[in-house]
Amino acid sequence: MKNIGEIVNNLKFFFNDIRNIHEIPVGNINRTFVVTLSRKCSDQRDHKPFPRKFVAQLINSKVFTIKAVERNLTAFSSLVNTNQSLNEIIPKYLVYDKKVVSCDNKGNAWKFTEFIEKARCGEFPKSETESYLAARSLAIFHRELSKINIRSFRYSIPNFFVPQIRVKQFFNALKRGNSRRVANVSRHLDQIFCIKEKLEKPIIMMTKQQKFLCHNDTKFENFLIVEKKAYIIDHDVLQPGVIAYDIGDFLRTVCFLENEDKQSEPDIKVDFLRSASEGLNVLSYERCFGVDRELIKLSPAILSFILALRFLTDYLLGDRYFKIKYEDQNLKRGVCQLRRSEILYENRDQIRIR
Repeated sequence: MKNIGEIVNNLKFFFNDIRNIHEIPVGNINRTFVVTLSRKCSDQRDHKPFPRKFVAQLINSKVFTIKAVERNLTAFSSLVNTNQSLNEIIPKYLVYDKKVVSCDNKGNAWKFTEFIEKARCGEFPKSETESYLAARSLAIFHRELSKINIRSFRYSIPNFFVPQIRVKQFFNALKRGNSRRVANVSRHLDQIFCIKEKLEKPIIMMTKQQKFLCHNDTKFENFLIVEKKAYIIDHDVLQPGVIAYDIGDFLRTVCFLENEDKQSEPDIKVDFLRSASEGLNVLSYERCFGVDRELIKLSPAILSFILALRFLTDYLLGDRYFKIKYEDQNLKRGVCQLRRSEILYENRDQIRIR
């Protein structure tokens, strides 16, 4: 992993007068930095004004197809600039050398966005109001993107949501992992099979849903809360997807107010789940997208289960994908998501989407 000195050197390819830089410790894939320049400058290649303070994100080329990300974000940023509803919930993309995604002299891919003052970014909401605001922005996001022809968008991560592939990858990893890690995961196989049996039919239903342009990474961490407003960030997996996936990924993260590797019994906040449902109901998902209400109710349990398998697969294969802070973190993350999936299944009727 690059240290901060290397990051500064990489960014000096674009900006000579970096005054300050600090990393925002969010996300498991990309690295995100707030950059402050000594003065407001211009893009040195096409002389467009660049703000003194902005967000720079190093895109993980081991995970994303960079050409697809560049194509998708170029089209998306143009849409945001001409769509007032999106303009109010999406931070502005900053163009360097006429590009939304630019590479430094070492071939690292970067994107730059405006810095939103006094914004809060966290793993979970602090209040029912934050849960509602984020849900409302997500519904507006879905409404506006439903008007877009998805054919012009590419897959930045192919097969990103194909549950059958995630299940297959998990069992293949179980055969290939080192003996200690396989033993640790095997203790939870009965639980995995039990959840899989309950969710198998809804998962098949979900994969057959019509594709729309989706965010595909709608965890609460990808929302910025500013007073009475919620911005949606991190659009690297913006590609054709399933609306129920977006809803499920969002809802699973607004109702548990503890870290995802916590080992004590998860405590679901039903009131937060209800407030999120209210926010989503500014749009009729059943009418606009033909999404079955019962499938939406089950979607958070499905997403937690699939995420659990992804964490455990990565753990078995040596922690190649998700960033970790200690050796067994992906194991703990996976076990936590299994239990959360069970709890979300039990509380599915608290989700009231119209």
